[in-house]
Amino acid sequence: MTRDRINYIEWLRIVCAIAVVGIHITMTQPNNYSVAEIGTCNYLVLTSVYVLIQWAVPVFLMISRNLLLHSHMMSFSKVKKMISRMTVVLLLFGSIFALLEQVFEKKTVELWMLPNSFFLTLQQKSWSHLWYLYVLIGIYVILMPLKKFVDNSSNREICVFTAILVIGNVIVPTINIVFETEIENYMLLTQYVTYVLLGYIIGGLHGDDSDGIKNAISALSGGAWIGLWMLASATKVIIQCLTVMESGKGSALILEDRMFTMIQALSVFCIFKKYMDNVCVKKMAKSISRCSFGIYLIHPFFINLLYKMMKITPTSFPLVGTGVAILLLWFLVFVLSWEVASVMLKISGLKEIL
Repeated sequence: MTRDRINYIEWLRIVCAIAVVGIHITMTQPNNYSVAEIGTCNYLVLTSVYVLIQWAVPVFLMISRNLLLHSHMMSFSKVKKMISRMTVVLLLFGSIFALLEQVFEKKTVELWMLPNSFFLTLQQKSWSHLWYLYVLIGIYVILMPLKKFVDNSSNREICVFTAILVIGNVIVPTINIVFETEIENYMLLTQYVTYVLLGYIIGGLHGDDSDGIKNAISALSGGAWIGLWMLASATKVIIQCLTVMESGKGSALILEDRMFTMIQALSVFCIFKKYMDNVCVKKMAKSISRCSFGIYLIHPFFINLLYKMMKITPTSFPLVGTGVAILLLWFLVFVLSWEVASVMLKISGLKEIL
């Protein structure tokens, strides 16, 4: 099962890479400024776009871990190499970004900043988008036991365990936010392991298992998944808009959302699996797919350069409007990130880890 043979996976990588750039284009300002500082209209446009693409990272997890759990060549040696590779990527880029953040703040470069950047990365105090790398390393650590579990369990057992994780990591936290309760929850593992198993289930359970679960999943039409995505997305936008208009701040239910985002992620994954598996991946699309990890790593550099150094943000263009400005900056940052990622893949040393 090589990755270049699975067209829908390639298309998912592409759309997720594009969406991740959009997430940080739209949420950098709301994460750092209040509704009053940004303006109600601007805040609503920024966060509404964000909630429509909030599924990107969960889908990334579903993609890659789907392939790993279905792989017949998984071994401790391979997992060790993956952990080592991701640790090198984290420490290298984390230290560079932590150094840049210090330079942006101090307006100078001093020798002490170099070792300090390394220690900041160890403390997860580099640029915030790198949280995904910490998550990946954690998932790699438990990958072999997880692989043993799915290989030696029935489809029903896998689905029941995943359902327990969904209840503990998605539904109970959502109930606590909505009703301001503090329900004790002893089913927590990590919501990201939940996405790993969901990716495995949607990607294809054991073919020789006769319990009917695999057929039930396949029976859902593409139209049903599109409808679910539209319903979840519309609900998120409406709740966010109503909360901002009423209280002057973003909705905790939406900005910390897990349940609707899970529905979006599952829907996107299934829609692409049903409709994009027979769509050929051409040269340019293959390049974007191959560069997707590099795009994820490097795109915040351009966002920080625009927002912090050049003072160019989506709200800097009142004549064209925030919505148009988001699209223009999104396109610019994506193209620049893609070009730089392409160059990085040609550099010896970087090519091996990216």
